[in-house]
Amino acid sequence: MVRHIDDILWRCMRQDDALGPQAAPATVLAQRDLVRELLSSTGGPVRDQLLSLLANLSRFAGWLSFDLADYGAADGYYEVARTAAHDARNTELGIMVLCNMSHLATWRGRPRVGIGHALAAQGRAAQISDRRLRAYAFDVAARAFAKDRRERDAAAALERAEIELGEVVDESAWAYFSNTGFDVSRHPIVIPNVSSSRSRTSRVRWRADSSSRQWNGGREKASSYTSQIASRWAAARSETPASKVTPMSAMGGDVTAG
Repeated sequence: MVRHIDDILWRCMRQDDALGPQAAPATVLAQRDLVRELLSSTGGPVRDQLLSLLANLSRFAGWLSFDLADYGAADGYYEVARTAAHDARNTELGIMVLCNMSHLATWRGRPRVGIGHALAAQGRAAQISDRRLRAYAFDVAARAFAKDRRERDAAAALERAEIELGEVVDESAWAYFSNTGFDVSRHPIVIPNVSSSRSRTSRVRWRADSSSRQWNGGREKASSYTSQIASRWAAARSETPASKVTPMSAMGGDVTAG
Protein backbone atom coordinates (compact mmCIF):
# COMPACT_ATOMS: atom_id res chain seq x y z
CA MET A 1 0.00 0.00 0.00
CA VAL A 2 2.82 2.43 0.89
CA ARG A 3 4.54 1.77 -2.41
CA HIS A 4 1.29 2.19 -4.33
CA ILE A 5 0.53 5.61 -2.79
CA ASP A 6 4.14 6.66 -3.28
CA ASP A 7 3.75 5.75 -6.97
CA ILE A 8 0.72 8.05 -7.17
CA LEU A 9 2.69 10.88 -5.54
CA TRP A 10 5.44 10.43 -8.15
CA ARG A 11 2.86 10.59 -10.95
CA CYS A 12 1.36 13.75 -9.43
CA MET A 13 4.79 15.34 -9.54
CA ARG A 14 5.03 14.47 -13.21
CA GLN A 15 1.51 15.80 -13.78
CA ASP A 16 2.44 19.09 -12.13
CA ASP A 17 5.48 19.27 -14.38
CA ALA A 18 3.47 18.62 -17.54
CA LEU A 19 0.20 20.42 -16.84
CA GLY A 20 0.91 22.85 -14.03
CA PRO A 21 0.06 22.89 -10.31
CA GLN A 22 -3.69 23.17 -10.79
CA ALA A 23 -3.76 19.61 -12.21
CA ALA A 24 -2.38 17.81 -9.14
CA PRO A 25 -3.84 19.02 -5.81
CA ALA A 26 -7.08 17.00 -5.85
CA THR A 27 -5.25 13.69 -6.24
CA VAL A 28 -2.53 14.62 -3.76
CA LEU A 29 -5.07 15.60 -1.12
CA ALA A 30 -7.15 12.45 -1.70
CA GLN A 31 -4.06 10.28 -1.14
CA ARG A 32 -3.17 12.36 1.90
CA ASP A 33 -6.61 11.65 3.38
CA LEU A 34 -6.18 7.95 2.64
CA VAL A 35 -2.83 7.88 4.44
CA ARG A 36 -4.37 9.57 7.45
CA GLU A 37 -7.10 6.94 7.53
CA LEU A 38 -4.53 4.13 7.31
CA LEU A 39 -2.51 5.67 10.14
CA SER A 40 -5.47 5.34 12.48
CA SER A 41 -5.20 1.55 12.39
CA THR A 42 -1.51 0.89 11.67
CA GLY A 43 1.46 0.44 13.99
CA GLY A 44 5.06 -0.71 13.88
CA PRO A 45 7.56 0.04 11.11
CA VAL A 46 4.80 0.49 8.54
CA ARG A 47 3.45 3.36 10.62
CA ASP A 48 6.75 5.23 10.29
CA GLN A 49 6.63 4.70 6.53
CA LEU A 50 3.07 6.04 6.41
CA LEU A 51 4.08 9.05 8.52
CA SER A 52 6.92 9.79 6.10
CA LEU A 53 4.48 9.44 3.24
CA LEU A 54 2.03 11.80 4.95
CA ALA A 55 4.87 14.26 5.44
CA ASN A 56 5.91 14.15 1.80
CA LEU A 57 2.35 14.37 0.50
CA SER A 58 1.75 17.37 2.77
CA ARG A 59 5.06 18.92 1.73
CA PHE A 60 4.14 18.57 -1.95
CA ALA A 61 0.65 19.94 -1.26
CA GLY A 62 2.38 22.92 0.33
CA TRP A 63 4.63 23.33 -2.69
CA LEU A 64 1.64 23.22 -5.05
CA SER A 65 -0.22 25.76 -2.89
CA PHE A 66 2.82 28.03 -2.97
CA ASP A 67 2.97 27.67 -6.75
CA LEU A 68 -0.73 28.63 -6.89
CA ALA A 69 -0.07 31.65 -4.63
CA ASP A 70 -2.23 30.22 -1.81
CA TYR A 71 0.38 30.97 0.82
CA GLY A 72 -1.85 30.44 3.83
CA ALA A 73 -2.67 26.90 2.69
CA ALA A 74 1.01 26.27 1.99
CA ASP A 75 1.86 27.25 5.57
CA GLY A 76 -0.69 24.79 6.92
CA TYR A 77 0.47 21.89 4.79
CA TYR A 78 4.11 22.53 5.66
CA GLU A 79 3.28 22.50 9.38
CA VAL A 80 1.62 19.09 9.02
CA ALA A 81 4.61 17.87 6.99
CA ARG A 82 7.07 19.03 9.64
CA THR A 83 5.20 17.28 12.46
CA ALA A 84 4.76 14.05 10.49
CA ALA A 85 8.44 13.94 9.48
CA HIS A 86 9.42 14.47 13.11
CA ASP A 87 7.08 11.69 14.30
CA ALA A 88 8.48 9.38 11.61
CA ARG A 89 12.05 10.09 12.78
CA ASN A 90 12.83 11.05 9.19
CA THR A 91 15.52 13.68 9.68
CA GLU A 92 16.27 14.36 6.03
CA LEU A 93 12.63 14.91 5.11
CA GLY A 94 12.20 17.11 8.17
CA ILE A 95 15.14 19.26 7.05
CA MET A 96 13.70 19.52 3.55
CA VAL A 97 10.36 20.69 4.97
CA LEU A 98 12.06 23.31 7.14
CA CYS A 99 13.93 24.60 4.09
CA ASN A 100 10.66 24.83 2.16
CA MET A 101 9.09 26.68 5.10
CA SER A 102 12.01 29.11 5.22
CA HIS A 103 11.73 29.74 1.49
CA LEU A 104 8.00 30.44 1.78
CA ALA A 105 8.35 32.76 4.78
CA THR A 106 11.08 34.78 3.08
CA TRP A 107 9.03 35.06 -0.10
CA ARG A 108 6.04 36.30 1.93
CA GLY A 109 8.13 39.12 3.38
CA ARG A 110 8.77 37.47 6.75
CA PRO A 111 12.54 36.93 6.55
CA ARG A 112 13.03 36.61 10.30
CA VAL A 113 10.64 33.68 10.35
CA GLY A 114 12.56 32.33 7.36
CA ILE A 115 15.81 32.70 9.30
CA GLY A 116 14.33 30.74 12.21
CA HIS A 117 13.30 27.85 9.97
CA ALA A 118 16.66 27.88 8.21
CA LEU A 119 18.60 27.79 11.47
CA ALA A 120 16.43 24.90 12.67
CA ALA A 121 17.21 23.08 9.42
CA GLN A 122 20.93 23.71 9.89
CA GLY A 123 20.79 22.35 13.44
CA ARG A 124 19.25 19.09 12.27
CA ALA A 125 21.49 18.95 9.21
CA ALA A 126 24.50 18.82 11.51
CA GLN A 127 23.34 15.28 12.44
CA ILE A 128 23.53 13.92 8.89
CA SER A 129 26.16 13.34 6.21
CA ASP A 130 24.14 14.65 3.25
CA ARG A 131 26.28 17.60 2.16
CA ARG A 132 23.86 18.80 -0.50
CA LEU A 133 21.00 18.98 1.96
CA ARG A 134 23.23 20.79 4.43
CA ALA A 135 24.18 23.25 1.69
CA TYR A 136 20.50 23.83 0.89
CA ALA A 137 19.86 24.77 4.54
CA PHE A 138 22.60 27.42 4.28
CA ASP A 139 21.21 28.53 0.90
CA VAL A 140 17.74 29.32 2.24
CA ALA A 141 19.35 31.00 5.25
CA ALA A 142 21.31 33.26 2.91
CA ARG A 143 18.12 34.31 1.13
CA ALA A 144 16.39 35.09 4.42
CA PHE A 145 19.39 37.02 5.77
CA ALA A 146 19.63 39.01 2.54
CA LYS A 147 15.92 39.85 2.65
CA ASP A 148 16.40 41.04 6.24
CA ARG A 149 19.36 43.18 5.09
CA ARG A 150 21.81 41.17 7.18
CA GLU A 151 24.37 41.27 4.44
CA ARG A 152 27.36 39.84 6.28
CA ASP A 153 25.29 36.90 7.53
CA ALA A 154 23.98 36.31 3.99
CA ALA A 155 27.50 36.24 2.57
CA ALA A 156 28.70 33.94 5.36
CA ALA A 157 25.81 31.53 4.76
CA LEU A 158 26.59 31.41 1.05
CA GLU A 159 30.21 30.68 1.83
CA ARG A 160 29.17 27.82 4.11
CA ALA A 161 26.93 26.45 1.36
CA GLU A 162 29.86 26.49 -1.05
CA ILE A 163 32.06 24.70 1.47
CA GLU A 164 29.44 21.97 1.93
CA LEU A 165 29.06 21.54 -1.82
CA GLY A 166 32.83 21.31 -2.19
CA GLU A 167 32.81 18.29 0.13
CA VAL A 168 30.02 16.37 -1.61
CA VAL A 169 30.84 12.69 -2.07
CA ASP A 170 27.51 10.88 -2.31
CA GLU A 171 24.29 11.84 -4.07
CA SER A 172 21.40 13.24 -2.07
CA ALA A 173 17.97 11.60 -1.98
CA TRP A 174 16.34 14.97 -1.33
CA ALA A 175 18.57 17.90 -2.32
CA TYR A 176 20.29 16.50 -5.42
CA PHE A 177 19.38 19.81 -7.14
CA SER A 178 21.65 21.66 -4.70
CA ASN A 179 24.83 22.60 -6.55
CA THR A 180 26.91 25.63 -7.43
CA GLY A 181 24.49 26.56 -10.21
CA PHE A 182 21.33 26.13 -8.14
CA ASP A 183 21.20 29.68 -6.78
CA VAL A 184 21.19 31.29 -10.22
CA SER A 185 18.10 29.28 -11.18
CA ARG A 186 16.17 30.86 -8.32
CA HIS A 187 15.21 34.43 -7.48
CA PRO A 188 18.16 36.86 -7.07
CA ILE A 189 19.81 37.40 -3.72
CA VAL A 190 20.29 40.99 -2.59
CA ILE A 191 23.84 42.08 -3.40
CA PRO A 192 25.62 42.54 -0.08
CA ASN A 193 27.89 45.52 0.42
CA VAL A 194 30.45 43.79 2.61
CA SER A 195 33.55 45.94 2.37
CA SER A 196 35.58 43.66 4.61
CA SER A 197 35.22 40.65 2.33
CA ARG A 198 35.46 41.43 -1.35
CA SER A 199 35.64 37.80 -2.39
CA ARG A 200 32.40 36.88 -0.65
CA THR A 201 30.70 40.01 -1.98
CA SER A 202 31.75 39.24 -5.54
CA ARG A 203 30.39 35.70 -5.29
CA VAL A 204 27.03 36.97 -4.06
CA ARG A 205 27.02 39.65 -6.77
CA TRP A 206 27.69 36.96 -9.41
CA ARG A 207 24.79 34.89 -8.11
CA ALA A 208 22.45 37.88 -8.21
CA ASP A 209 23.61 39.29 -11.55
CA SER A 210 23.55 35.87 -13.24
CA SER A 211 19.98 35.06 -12.23
CA SER A 212 18.05 35.31 -15.46
CA ARG A 213 14.81 33.58 -14.48
CA GLN A 214 12.56 35.74 -12.30
CA TRP A 215 9.57 34.51 -10.34
CA ASN A 216 6.48 34.96 -12.46
CA GLY A 217 3.52 36.74 -10.88
CA GLY A 218 4.55 35.95 -7.32
CA ARG A 219 5.17 32.24 -7.80
CA GLU A 220 7.83 29.98 -9.22
CA LYS A 221 7.12 27.10 -11.57
CA ALA A 222 8.76 24.02 -10.16
CA SER A 223 9.28 22.24 -13.48
CA SER A 224 13.01 21.65 -13.09
CA TYR A 225 12.52 20.44 -9.52
CA THR A 226 9.68 18.04 -10.25
CA SER A 227 11.20 16.72 -13.48
CA GLN A 228 14.43 15.89 -11.64
CA ILE A 229 12.46 14.03 -8.95
CA ALA A 230 10.60 12.11 -11.62
CA SER A 231 13.74 11.30 -13.59
CA ARG A 232 15.61 10.00 -10.55
CA TRP A 233 12.68 7.94 -9.33
CA ALA A 234 12.00 6.52 -12.80
CA ALA A 235 15.65 5.52 -13.11
CA ALA A 236 15.52 3.76 -9.77
CA ARG A 237 12.44 1.84 -10.87
CA SER A 238 13.89 0.74 -14.18
CA GLU A 239 17.16 -0.47 -12.67
CA THR A 240 15.89 -2.10 -9.47
CA PRO A 241 13.34 -4.86 -8.85
CA ALA A 242 10.11 -3.42 -7.47
CA SER A 243 10.48 -5.28 -4.20
CA LYS A 244 13.87 -3.63 -3.62
CA VAL A 245 12.99 0.00 -4.35
CA THR A 246 12.80 2.19 -1.25
CA PRO A 247 9.72 4.43 -1.36
CA MET A 248 10.75 8.02 -2.02
CA SER A 249 8.96 9.22 1.10
CA ALA A 250 10.78 6.74 3.31
CA MET A 251 14.30 7.68 2.21
CA GLY A 252 16.50 8.85 5.02
CA GLY A 253 14.25 7.63 7.82
CA ASP A 254 16.99 6.03 9.90
CA VAL A 255 18.14 9.16 11.75
CA THR A 256 16.30 10.61 14.72
CA ALA A 257 14.49 13.76 13.69
CA GLY A 258 15.52 15.82 16.69
